[in-house]
Amino acid sequence: MTKYQKILIVEDELIAAHNLAEDVESLGYRVVGILKTAEEAIDRVRCDPPDLVLMDIKLKGDLTGIEAAELIRQTGIPIIFLTAFSDNTTLDRVLETGAYGYLTKPAKIEDIKTTIAIAIKKQIETKKIEGLLQEQTQVNQLKSIFLSTVAHDLRIPLTQILGSLEIIQYYDRKLDEAKKAKHFGRIKNAIDSMRNQLEELLTVNRAESGRLPFNPQPTDVFALLNEAIDNFQQSTDGRNPIYLTSEGDCSSVAVDTTLIEHILSNLISNAIKYSPPNNPIEINLHSHSDRLVVTVSDRGIGMPSDFLDKLFQPFERASNVGNVKGVGVGLYVVKQAVERHGGEIFAQSAIGEGTQFTVILPVSR
Repeated sequence: MTKYQKILIVEDELIAAHNLAEDVESLGYRVVGILKTAEEAIDRVRCDPPDLVLMDIKLKGDLTGIEAAELIRQTGIPIIFLTAFSDNTTLDRVLETGAYGYLTKPAKIEDIKTTIAIAIKKQIETKKIEGLLQEQTQVNQLKSIFLSTVAHDLRIPLTQILGSLEIIQYYDRKLDEAKKAKHFGRIKNAIDSMRNQLEELLTVNRAESGRLPFNPQPTDVFALLNEAIDNFQQSTDGRNPIYLTSEGDCSSVAVDTTLIEHILSNLISNAIKYSPPNNPIEINLHSHSDRLVVTVSDRGIGMPSDFLDKLFQPFERASNVGNVKGVGVGLYVVKQAVERHGGEIFAQSAIGEGTQFTVILPVSR
C-alpha cells in the first residue's frame, strides 16, 4: 500500500469531507489535501500529484467534478467519484470519464475500503499493460531497424562476391594465379562474414528462447584465436595491427568451440570497428589451472560511462558510434556465450581512450 497511499479529497461539504478523510486514514492511507473546487484540484494535481483522487461530482466553482476528471484523466491518476445520486444518468456520466469507481454519499467505510482497493489494483494492472504495450512498440521498432541493418550488412558481402565472380568470369585468362587467389579469398571472406551474421541471428534467437547449446570439448584456444585474427586481417586488409600474447598452456581447454568463436570474433570485430585505422589492438590469452582469461584492448573511440550499465543489452548502441554500422546484438551474444560457460565479462572504457574487455571462463583440462 505504500506506493498508492496519497489520496486527495475534493468535496465542498466540509463536514462530509472531514468524515471521509478520517475513514480513509483509518484504512492506512494518507489524505494529502481537502479541496472545495475542481479548479483547485486541477492545480494541485499539476504541482503535487496524488496517487488517487476522491472527487465529488457537484462542486462549488465553474467546473463540475466530471469536467475536472476529464482533465485529470490525462495524467493517469485514478479518480473515484463521490455522489449523492445513484441513478442511471449519473452512472453513465461517471462511466464516460473512465473513472475507477464511485461511492454514494454518505459512504460506508467498508465500501470506501473496497472501492479504493479495486481502483488501486485496476491502476496497477493498467500500468502493467501500458508498460507491456510500450515495450512491444519499442521491440517492434528495434526489430524493424535490426532487419533493415542486417539486410544492408548482408548486401555488402553479396556485392563483393558478385564483383569478384564477374571479374573471374570475364577476365579469367588475363588474371594470373595470385590475382585469382586474391578474388577467391575475398569470396571466401564475404561468405564467412554472411555465415557469421546469420549464425549470430540464430544465436540471439536460441538465447532468447533458452535453447543455447553448450558442448564443451578439448580445444586449442590459442590456435582458434590465431585463426580468427588471420581472418580479420585478411577481410580488413590489415586495417589495424593485432598483437597476441599468450601465457600458460591453452592447447587443450574444455570450452564450447562455437560459443568461444562468437566471443572472440565479436570482441575483435568491435575493437577494429571502433578504432581508427592503424591503431593497434592487443589481445592477451592467459590460461590458469581452473580458468581461462582473455583480454581484448583497443585505443578507439571508447564509450560513455553511463552506457556501460546497458552495454550487454540487445539492440543497445552507445551515443558516440556515429555512422559505424551495427544493430547492437554482438555483445549480447558474447554475454550469453560467456554466461553459458559459467563465466564473467567486464568492460572498462572512456571516451577517446579506448576499451578493454576481460572474459573469465572456468575451464577443465
